[in-house]
Amino acid sequence: MQIDKPTWSLKNVCPICEQGASLVLIACPECGHLAVECAEEGTFFPNPFQVVNVSMIEGKPQKQIEKCPKCEKGEISNFKPATAEQIQQAGFTKDQYE
Repeated sequence: MQIDKPTWSLKNVCPICEQGASLVLIACPECGHLAVECAEEGTFFPNPFQVVNVSMIEGKPQKQIEKCPKCEKGEISNFKPATAEQIQQAGFTKDQYE
């Protein structure tokens, strides 16, 4: 029997797909930077405390992020689900994620 690690999500509704429990907390494999990804449609939110629709800034499309915004080494595609410890160390309380 294989036991998978839990995947933690913010309790907020995604501003893009408008689904609940789809905002998965993920972490950079290089530096541990916490971010959020929509499990429904894949939008990456580099700041887990500002999960907002910023696809257009001043009428221009937002630049696609490919590397970790903190260390610029970790590929976004390699981010892994964040652990409860990483989430709490970032400042989230247990009532903000599930």
